[in-house]
Amino acid sequence: DLLLADGRRVLDGISSWWTNLHGHGHPRLVAALERQAARLDHVIFAGFTHEPALEMVARLKPRLPPSLTRCFFSDNGSTAVEVALKMAFQAQLQRGDQGRDRFGALAGGYHGDTLGAMGVGERANYATALFDPLLMTCDPFDVPQDPRRELDADLSNWDRDLAAARERMKAYFEMKGSRLAAFIAEPLVQGAGGMRMWPPELLQDLREHCSH
Repeated sequence: DLLLADGRRVLDGISSWWTNLHGHGHPRLVAALERQAARLDHVIFAGFTHEPALEMVARLKPRLPPSLTRCFFSDNGSTAVEVALKMAFQAQLQRGDQGRDRFGALAGGYHGDTLGAMGVGERANYATALFDPLLMTCDPFDVPQDPRRELDADLSNWDRDLAAARERMKAYFEMKGSRLAAFIAEPLVQGAGGMRMWPPELLQDLREHCSH
């Protein structure tokens, strides 16, 4: 919702492709960009850092689980996914586990439009199917939609369906877990997959399976 100079309000439906819109040329944002460019316009993070990066890490750290003790900066979502996949694979190799050369992911997932990110997303949609021969090997797992997020939903069979899904996830990891370098998942809601809300119980199970 943009407020024009003449008082009219305009709904901006683009929002820069899934990015929250903070305004076009807002004076505060422009001033912040000018201040930063005048002090330091670019630093490569290969062996270097700078004060704004350190400040961001200091502000993020209290919000993260204690086990997350490192930050790696990337420039966009797809690249962040690519880096995470490479790090996960390299970590397994450095531990001496050379057999973990596959990734797990949710069916219907979306993680970006570069080849690595597409490889761990949905393989059969309009944007991905053409490139399937180029994509990495991925083992998808289908999560059910959580009816508890719907209005007036029929929950009469939900306990049974959830128990069955948890058993399927257990069997999935028993069969494929030893080959997985990592499992990538959208937590609780699959946005590009249709705004599908999936059960928090399965997310908790997924975390436990990946820890074993």
